[in-house]
This record gives sequence, C-alpha cells and structure tokens, in this order.
Amino acid sequence: EDAGKNTHTSLGYSLVDLNRAGSPLLEVVSYPDISSAQEARDYLHRLRTIVQYLGISDANMEEGSFRADINVSIKKKSETQLGTKVELKNINSFKFVAHAIEHELERQYTLLAEGKTIEQETRQWDNKNKKTIGMRSKGDAQDYRYFTEPDLPVLEIDDAWIDRIKNTLPELPHHKLQRFQHDYGISAYEADNLIEDCAIAAFFEDVVACRVQDRSTNAKLACNLMLREVLGYLKEHKRDLTQTNLTPLALAELVFALDSGMINSKVAQEVFAMMMDQGKAPLVIIKEHNLVQIEDPALLTPIIQRIIDANAPSVAKYKAGNDKLFMFFVGQAMKDTQGKANPLVLQKLVRDLLDA
Repeated sequence: EDAGKNTHTSLGYSLVDLNRAGSPLLEVVSYPDISSAQEARDYLHRLRTIVQYLGISDANMEEGSFRADINVSIKKKSETQLGTKVELKNINSFKFVAHAIEHELERQYTLLAEGKTIEQETRQWDNKNKKTIGMRSKGDAQDYRYFTEPDLPVLEIDDAWIDRIKNTLPELPHHKLQRFQHDYGISAYEADNLIEDCAIAAFFEDVVACRVQDRSTNAKLACNLMLREVLGYLKEHKRDLTQTNLTPLALAELVFALDSGMINSKVAQEVFAMMMDQGKAPLVIIKEHNLVQIEDPALLTPIIQRIIDANAPSVAKYKAGNDKLFMFFVGQAMKDTQGKANPLVLQKLVRDLLDA
C-alpha cells in the first residue's frame, strides 16, 4: 500500500502528505535494459496508457498517482557488469524523467573521467537548478532490515486464476494500435496519437460508427479532424472531452461535409470553431453562414479573370517564368470567395486562364 508522499520545497524543508496512506500501490519493476532517457520516457508513457486502459488509476503524475523511481548506472561498452547504481526518487513528470536521467548520466560520466568513484545513493531531481541532488546514501538490502511479515497469509496464484483475469481484460493499447491501422487505414503515428487517451480512442470509434445522410463516415478524415482540431482545441483550452459540448454525431457531420465536397478544409476549421463556441450542429452552421464550397467554373471564372485583369504587371512576370506568382493569383481568388472555393477546381481554372 502507499505510505504517503514527500513534497520538497524550495525553502529547504519537506512536507509529508499522508492523504494516500493505505491506498493500494502497484509497483512495476523493469529489467535493467533501458539504454536512454528517451527510451525510459517512452516506456513510462506506454505503461501509464496501459494503467489507464485497465481503469485501475488515473495515472496522473502531477498528483502523485503515477510516479517513477529510476536506477541509473553506466559501464564501458567492453564490460558486461553494470556500474554502481544511483536511484532517482519520485520523479513526477515525463519531462523531468528525461532531464533527470540525462543529467545523472553526465554526472556519472564526469566522475569516472576524473578518476572518482560513484557512490551508491538516492538522489532527487532539482528542477529549479536542473540537476540531481543527494538525499541519502543507500546500502544493500540487509541495511533496510527487511523481514517477512508474519501476519500475512501465503498468497497462491495459480494459472487458472490468471487465465480468468486475462479473459476479462479490455483491449489493451498495443492491440488497439494494430487494429486502428488495419481497420481504419491510418498510419502508426496517427493511431498512436489516438490511442494515447482511451477516451479519445473511444470517441474516434463512435464518430466512425456514425452514418450521416445514409453515408458512412470517412475514417481517415475523422482521424485528421480528431488530431488537428479536437486535440488542438482540448490542449489550448486545457479541457477533456467531457468538458465540451462536442458529440460523435456532430463531428461525423463535419466529416460528411468535408468528404462530400460541401466545404473545404479551411472552412472546416472555421465551422469547428463555431461548433465549439456555439454548440450548433455543423450542417446548421454551414447553412446559416452560407459556407457551401463553390465548385462551379461559371461562378469562379469571372472572379479569377477580374483578378488577372487588375494585376497586369504580375501576369507579365508570371508569363516571363516567375511561376511562384501562380499562388498569388490563387490566394487572391480564395480571398475573394471568402475561402469557399474548391482548391483543386480553383487552381486548375487559374492555371488555364493565366496560360491562355
């Protein structure tokens, strides 16, 4: 069980927090086969995600429900035996984990390069001064006075019990990662970002399961909107999904509007912002603000021609070989249509009229 938590202040004293005393404590010990700060950080990220998927903890590092103690030791490439280990205690953020390991590795390298020995001790990360500082020397196991607890009965764990637990487990992150790539045709990077938060992953699947106007939801577009718009909004406003009015059906409608060519990606960003601000359905917003994409060449051609006629010097430079000016004309036409022009149709028409 959890014995409590120490908070070390900048004033030189420590506070003891016993609010979690008696809470169940799960300790996971890895093999000494992690070889870099980034690898350690990635390992902890994955472990935290598993814990959250199992529903056994919120695994919030800042609040102390997920912590890391790190043993750091170095050796020469030609050696097989690890050097003296130093324990870094109770680090409470992924960023600090990486910084603490990098500093401790450098500290140990420096000591050995100077012909000094590394003392087996416990150290803590001082984020203000960006270094590890000593807490106490650390001896061997016998120095801790470990002994068997006489009041605890023997706990027997058999294979049948383990199998029963396995059969009740939810889908774990690494399985979901593979399934998302296979079922939805998204990249490993995209899937990894979606599954990092089990609530985000579940919301994404709810979006894809929706049908709008008897049309299935494009998973790739849904993924793009989740990663760019939804996660961006949550990060900017420091919220989670439960603190918003966004529903899977609303996002599926926005995907439909994009996928059907009703709006372009630029307008989709504007519609999403209005959805989050006003709580209205995207199709309602598109209709109210007349945001339907303009694709008809008969409507776009006069706009483009007017811009070309008003910029004769730029047209001359373009015809003389300055192809970069092409996007100037596209941008002006897009501005004139308030971003509603179909980009592909617009670019083809601009090119045709300039080259005529």
